[in-house]
Amino acid sequence: MNCRDLEIDLWIENPVQIKFRSGMQRGKSDKLDARKIAIYAQRFEDQARLFSMPEEAIQGLKQLVSERDMLVCDRAKYKGS
Repeated sequence: MNCRDLEIDLWIENPVQIKFRSGMQRGKSDKLDARKIAIYAQRFEDQARLFSMPEEAIQGLKQLVSERDMLVCDRAKYKGS
């Protein structure tokens, strides 16, 4: 299941933009970062450029993952023998 199947819009943003537009903050944690990203997304929602990967690229990636899985399986067989 992926974002396209679930009809979820993706917005890819440069992390430097989020950091500088969010202002200076001390401390760092995953919880704080998630909050900062959510606030950024709300403020700049009107400037969002939604991401859509071309179908050809998706098919190419699926093929590469399939070949990788096959090689990993073969390697495990050779290690076992």
